[in-house]
Amino acid sequence: MRAVYSHQGGELPDDRVYRFSEAWGSEHNLEVGRWKGGTNPAYDLLAVVGPGTVWEEGRSCHRKDIKDGPSNTLLAIAIPSVGFGWHEPRDAVFDGESVFVETNGVRKSLAGIPCFLLLADSSVRYVKDGLS
Repeated sequence: MRAVYSHQGGELPDDRVYRFSEAWGSEHNLEVGRWKGGTNPAYDLLAVVGPGTVWEEGRSCHRKDIKDGPSNTLLAIAIPSVGFGWHEPRDAVFDGESVFVETNGVRKSLAGIPCFLLLADSSVRYVKDGLS
């Protein structure tokens, strides 16, 4: 698998390409993650994982498994950037009641944070009042 990154219409030099053969936290990949190409990302994209989600641990999910319909099924959320590395393995966790991010054992609720929702039907919705 090769990552292709575009910067002002051109391909990035090899020293700026994420190395999938190395751990996300390797010295090279951390440096690539810090490189911003002159812009800061406006949003962090997080997969929504947990029991009952399409990314439920230990099982695969097919379109036919989505009982509420793809237009009602959340895949990922984009929240205003809080500085997560784009290459960092970071997810939003749904525990059946709320959505949160866990960092160093501390849960931070995503309730009330304006966000974009990526749904299983490929649509995107903006929620200005955030999730509840």
